[in-house]
Amino acid sequence: MEFEINTSVWIDMDILVNMVLNGTQGMTIDEIVNDFIAGLDDCDFYLACIIREEIKKELQKRLDNSN
Repeated sequence: MEFEINTSVWIDMDILVNMVLNGTQGMTIDEIVNDFIAGLDDCDFYLACIIREEIKKELQKRLDNSN
């Protein structure tokens, strides 16, 4: 039996950008994203873990554009 599931998860990228720019000196983007994901509710946590690399890429893109 095969199933296809479509879902979505809301990731507030502004929070992640602010975490990088304000007060997380010494932390890598990977550590910041992991800390952010760890604070999500269970259902969002598991979805965000699946797209962790995409979240990091989008965060880096926004940081590059903010300079």
